[in-house]
Parts: sequence; C-alpha cells; structure tokens
Amino acid sequence: MLIPGLRSTLASAWPLALAAALVGCGGTSSSPNLDGSVGDTGAGDAGRSDAGPGDPRFAHCPPASAFVGDGSWPITLQATDDAVYCTRFNEGRTLQEELAAKVQLRVVAGTYRLPVTDGPHAFTLPLCLALPSGPGPALSGDGSLTHSSSVYEQDTYHQHHATQPLVGGSLTADFYPTQRGAVLPSATLDGSPYDPFGDTGFSFGFAVCLGASCEPGTEIYFDSCTHEGSTVHHHDVQLAGDDEVLFELRIGQSAASTEPAAFVRASGEFRGVAFDQRDFFRLVYNPSHHHFERHFAVLFDAPIDGVCGIEVEGLEPWDDYQPDAAYAVDCALERLSTLTVSAHTWSVE
Repeated sequence: MLIPGLRSTLASAWPLALAAALVGCGGTSSSPNLDGSVGDTGAGDAGRSDAGPGDPRFAHCPPASAFVGDGSWPITLQATDDAVYCTRFNEGRTLQEELAAKVQLRVVAGTYRLPVTDGPHAFTLPLCLALPSGPGPALSGDGSLTHSSSVYEQDTYHQHHATQPLVGGSLTADFYPTQRGAVLPSATLDGSPYDPFGDTGFSFGFAVCLGASCEPGTEIYFDSCTHEGSTVHHHDVQLAGDDEVLFELRIGQSAASTEPAAFVRASGEFRGVAFDQRDFFRLVYNPSHHHFERHFAVLFDAPIDGVCGIEVEGLEPWDDYQPDAAYAVDCALERLSTLTVSAHTWSVE
C-alpha cells in the first residue's frame, strides 16, 4: 500500500566469498575487518560511504608515485581523497546478484597527467579495489592508454581509453576532458557523479571484470557512492508488530536512460532492536526502468533473532500496481520468512 507523502513537488563472480564475508551481517556504519570482526569506520554526517582511504579494505592501495606516464603530458588529472566509486546497479540483476557484484574503486589522491597524442602510451593510474571480504585484486603490471580527439567550434574533445591488468581480472577507464579553445583542461576525480546537464567539461567512466576473461554482461561499472546533491527519496515501510525500515535513496539525472542512484542508508527497528546502516556493502538496491519499481535489502551488523536483514520489493512511488512485499533474509539474501507490510510512505526532499 502506497501513501503519498511528498515533502516537495517535485555475474556473480564472488558470491561465496561475499556470503562468507557477510556472515556477521551489517548496520550503523560498520564493516568487516580483515580479521572477520566488525568495526566502525564512520560514514560521516554527509552519508559518505564507509570505505575510504583509512579503510582496511584499501590497505593494499599503491602510492601516488606508482603512476606510470609522462610528467610532460599537458592535461592534468587531479584525484582527491574523496575519489571513491561504487558498483552501479544493473536493471537486469537480482538483489542477490547486486550483492555479489558489490565493489568499491578508489583512485589514490594525487596529481596525474594525460596526453594529447594518440599513443599507445604506457600508463598506470594508481587505484585499488575493495570487496566486502577485504582488499580486492591488485594491479598487475603496467597498463596502456590511447588518445583520440575531435574539434567542434574551436573546442577540442579529448578521449582517453586506458586498460589495466589486475590479478585475475582487468580494468578499463575512459576520460573525456574538453579543451576550450587553446586552454588545456584540468580534470578532477572527487567521488561526485557525472552531471549530464552540467558544463564541467569532463566526464569519465570505470569498468572492472573480476575474471580471467571479460564476457559481455560481466562488467561491473561504477558511479558515485553518495550522489551528494542528488534528489533524496525516502521510503518508510511499516511492518507488522511495530517493526519499521526507512530507506534513503538518492537519485541523480539522466538524459535518457534510467537515472543513476545511490542507496545510502537504511534505519529502523526489527524485533525490538534498532539499526542504522550506512555501509555500502550491506545496502542493496535494484530498480526497474526509471526506478518505477524499487527493490531494497539491508543487512544488519549482527543477526537479530537469527535474521541477517530485511528485503522489501515492489515499492512504487507513483502507483501501486504491485503489492509491497517484505522478507526476513539470511546473509546471502535467501528468504527466511515473509513479513507483513502494513503501510508504505514515499517522500522526496
């Protein structure tokens, strides 16, 4: 049942390892440490994802000095401490597949350079991956970079395509800085999402394959972990027995396809125990096209009465064609029992 409440007008390469890592289950901005214990790494007031430069899952990150390239290249690429990106949802995945695809990518803070000649060039951008179980696959040797460009009305549109081997996998990165006249661009990676309607003069994309071969459909793409500044959607789901779960979803903008989004927080109470979860690896989201239907799952920090988390599917902001359904789940999102949804309120700020 949907009760409108607008505040304004407006794959699975790692399923077994992931399930093992989440046996403790998750809430309150916490993440599994390398020894299997649960520790609080802090999400911050802005809802920043837990995994950051100080997170043990990024303990294997290379230094900025690991950059391979030419210091005389004329385009500057600056990465800040906030240059952390998270797996982008895929409409074709289930919630269990979304859980298994969760990866974070960090570009090490530093100043790097990009060329304006075609190449190929030897190139390695210092970066690292984090999995729920700990550090992800490391860089494996140098990568390569190619460049092309086109000119339109005095502006030069540069395209850089980088490939980077990983231990047991591969990574690609694409950078699109725009040169206004003779002024060379300076691009920044700071964890913020790409603005399709902005005029920043820079867009980019990362993709990872966690396997020896990269078959079509197995790539993991990345987006902002927080979507800070995007529209905030709240789904307040009342369950029988005074249980409740509140989902906070931030949805960005898109020129045509399904809008990007970040599921950044789930809080509430289950069987008398309060929870407040902000850990990316324990917040799972998958929408239908344009977020017409929204499916969520949250994993607690520790099981509550033998239950690892709550799944809610079929939440529809604009209509109520599908009944809202909720389930108690184990740490691999296997359904343990059905929960009764007594009310659902959607609001936007």
